[in-house]
Amino acid sequence: MNGRIEGNYSGYIYLNYNSIKDSCLVKNNEFKFEGRIPSMTSAMIGTQGRTSAMEKDFFIEEGELFIILEIQNKKIRETELDWIVFKSIKGSKTADLQKEYENYQAKFEKDKNWQSKKYSKINQIISENPKNKYSASLILSESWNPDANILKLRKMYEKLDVAHQDTSSINILKSNLYQEEISMIGNPISDFELPNENGKLLQTKNYRGKILFIDFWASWCEPCRKQMPEIKNIYNQFKNQNFKILAVSLDADKDKHKWLKAIIKEKSTWDNVIETEEFDGKVAKMYNIQSIPSNILVDEKGIIIDQNISPEQLKKHLTKLFEQK
Repeated sequence: MNGRIEGNYSGYIYLNYNSIKDSCLVKNNEFKFEGRIPSMTSAMIGTQGRTSAMEKDFFIEEGELFIILEIQNKKIRETELDWIVFKSIKGSKTADLQKEYENYQAKFEKDKNWQSKKYSKINQIISENPKNKYSASLILSESWNPDANILKLRKMYEKLDVAHQDTSSINILKSNLYQEEISMIGNPISDFELPNENGKLLQTKNYRGKILFIDFWASWCEPCRKQMPEIKNIYNQFKNQNFKILAVSLDADKDKHKWLKAIIKEKSTWDNVIETEEFDGKVAKMYNIQSIPSNILVDEKGIIIDQNISPEQLKKHLTKLFEQK
């Protein structure tokens, strides 16, 4: 993979895929990665010294790839990050497929029947490319849409050759499309302990007798931060009625200071702990946390009442529970 960065950049650039992290020193704005992969896979490109994120999914596959990147500065609340924009990708069949869909979207997304056209295009791509991991990423992206037609997405999912897809993508798709089959509701929680901002270990078993809302988030997660004011209002309304919040941050160990700043800025006076191994951490894997925000609502006996609910749904639950008492 030969790459060029538009603009000035010095230092290393990183390529992450299949739990492998490779690095390359950028010279004269150019870099190169070379090696073998068993099959096409999704990958992440990152920069040195700061949090980075990509504008869209990126895939590496057999062959010679030529990419041009632009690294833009972006700020989410107090977190500054390097926003990686792909200006050009050549030599990749998957990138060609992405470009085909992006061009189609640019042409038709303002049409009144865009939803129908979008589903038709995604279905076409999946039907013609059932093994391609971009096919799964298209359904995955759409499955997060609150207006998604789950039944139609399930039919598209059934056309995927699951054996050739990333396990993590399939797990998230199953969670989004078949919630009733993998629901944790009605099961006891798996207890864990994590350190709070002072290094003290907080244990979930010590919340028995309380209604507990476990909220998975991170300082860099914009949707997580956006819903915090509403959660704060709910907490202030019910905190004197046997209700507790345990916020589990998935910030990396190197970003602990950003987590601490976020706690102060958001004035989150509930209990805060951190899982510094992010999505690979023991607790995240225990609850199959593939994306954030994610949450679990637990009753006094440690039984899961509901999962992945909105602040509005949380308030309805609490109102009903405490009215009954």
